[in-house]
Amino acid sequence: MADILNIEDGVLKECTDKDVESVVIPPSVTRIGKHAFWDCTSLSSVVIPESVTEIGRGAFEGCSSLSSVVLPEKFTEIGDRAFKGCNISELSHPCLTIKGGLVIEYSELLYCTSQSASITIPEGVAEIGGEAFYGCSSLESVSIPSSVKKIGDGSFYGCKSLSSVEFGGTMAQWDAVKGKMWLLDYSPAKSVKCADGEWQKSAIVENGVLVEYTDKDAASVEIPDGVTEIGGLAFRDCSSLESVSIPSSVAEIGEDAFFHCSSLSSVEFGGTAAQWEAVEKGDGWNGNASAKTVKCADGEASICNDNI
Repeated sequence: MADILNIEDGVLKECTDKDVESVVIPPSVTRIGKHAFWDCTSLSSVVIPESVTEIGRGAFEGCSSLSSVVLPEKFTEIGDRAFKGCNISELSHPCLTIKGGLVIEYSELLYCTSQSASITIPEGVAEIGGEAFYGCSSLESVSIPSSVKKIGDGSFYGCKSLSSVEFGGTMAQWDAVKGKMWLLDYSPAKSVKCADGEWQKSAIVENGVLVEYTDKDAASVEIPDGVTEIGGLAFRDCSSLESVSIPSSVAEIGEDAFFHCSSLSSVEFGGTAAQWEAVEKGDGWNGNASAKTVKCADGEASICNDNI
């Protein structure tokens, strides 16, 4: 076995036999170098000794037959794409979980090669790495734990089937997640379901104020709970907008907020009619909308006497 493994100063640099089917790495190895087993397509099992603490970038990339791996308990570091393209069904480790081809480190989600329709990222993952789910075209839904604090650029790039995203924490926790604004750029999903509400990427909210709604083709909009003010011109020229749902948390609607929303025929408010009347409304807030009443929790309120 040693004759097919190029080992220098404790680093396994390369496996020279690309047709090897099974490998037991000797205990003299402390690190598996980057691309060491790259494209060993016949490799189906590998045993890594306790002496190994690091696996380099792309170490087993392209090992499409690899379905069995034994990892050491003292393992501490794994490089990006270390198991990309492998066929590992499930493997758990104190620092690492591999399930359905999904490689996860507790500090960073490294890479997903799974073609699963649904994936639940384990609690404890703090970061979803850049391009982690790149090209997972079959992925339809993903559940993100509240432990995630950062989402890298292009994490879900090419996930053309992704229509459902859930977050285990609250809206306030989600607001604190870095990099989330690029999460849905390249997928059909339009919102993230949180424990206490729903975050919509199209709704740009700053300090409780819905500053702008960017999806001008939206026919129906549900303004997220927690928004206290709809800013002036926030929905300007959203001519396809037919219905809008406003939460009871909204206390103010700015001037011309729905400017030129001529198709707007249905307005719903989460609070009572009395609460709606108390909402401060700027001049022309409802533009030339065709809606004449607002559906409230306890009945309907007239929209005609508001600033048209």
